[in-house]
Parts: sequence; C-alpha cells; structure tokens
Amino acid sequence: MKKILLIIMANTLITAGLIYGYHFFFAPKIVALDLTGYLDSLKTQYMAGKLSDEDLKKRFDALEETVKKYSKRHIVVRGDLVLGDVKILRVEER
Repeated sequence: MKKILLIIMANTLITAGLIYGYHFFFAPKIVALDLTGYLDSLKTQYMAGKLSDEDLKKRFDALEETVKKYSKRHIVVRGDLVLGDVKILRVEER
C-alpha cells in the first residue's frame, strides 16, 4: 500500500511540474495590440499637421518593432478582436 501511495504522489508531482513547465516555457501566449486606436491617433495627428512624413514613418517602424518583439513567443492579435482578460500591448515610441 505504501508503494502505491508513493507512486501516486510521485506521478502527481511530476505531472504538475510538467504542466507548469509547459505553460511557462512553451505554450504560446495571446496578447492584443490596440492597432485601431493607434492608427486612429496617427491619422488624427497627421491630418492636423502635428506629424511630418518622417515622424509617421518612424511611428510605423516602432509599430513593426513592437509586433516583432512580441511575436517570438506570443500570438499577437488586434485588440478589438479580443474579449476577456488579455494583455494589451502599447506601441513603444522611440
């Protein structure tokens, strides 16, 4: 009887460790990018003359860099497509 309990406890610990390790290291995480809001703010600023063509290009490059940075271990989707508690990415300005 002791052996069976020991086997069950070892199996439970190993399984829990494997599930935790998979979730932490391998499972893809879903993050949302507020693309619509970001593009609307760029459009508003560009139309108002607050952004030059150079600034607009830099902001698009920053958007691309943000997506590339997170796309290695994350699935990046548009923020308006996601319902629920998902991390929302903000574009990092340079």
